[in-house]
Amino acid sequence: MSSLTTRDEKVIRTLAVALLSRGGAISADAIDARVVPRVDTWMGRLNRIELTKVRALFHMFDLYYAVHALNPFARMTSATPDQVSTYLATWEQSDMYARRLAFQGVRQILSIAYMEDRGVRAEMGMTSETDPSAHFAQLAEAASLLRAGASAPKR
Repeated sequence: MSSLTTRDEKVIRTLAVALLSRGGAISADAIDARVVPRVDTWMGRLNRIELTKVRALFHMFDLYYAVHALNPFARMTSATPDQVSTYLATWEQSDMYARRLAFQGVRQILSIAYMEDRGVRAEMGMTSETDPSAHFAQLAEAASLLRAGASAPKR
């Protein structure tokens, strides 16, 4: 890993495994699709400020788990996969817009990384040879534009 700390990697892996597990229509899970290394590559393209913000987004889920568990020492990374899934559902279904938005952001980052995997795309019937990592490049570009106060280009 080049841009992720060991802690970053653990938090992202915990989220990815909970959101992209086996048993669905696609046989690959987050580990098979190499989601964490793909997120690491994307995060390596961000500048220092953007990287810090994205790290904070991921770590917020780990640290807020203490409130969910009513235990100041509890962390999402130490919870079981079922506990993490239940916890993430509270974010997805929250009455607070900011929580739902944060959840959607994390899910989109992890989903894009998942969709970069050729096997995942093949199982979905997507045989196009277009570069799926272009979506990550667009996200990095949009983050830079937002930081500069401009609007993202229309595609």
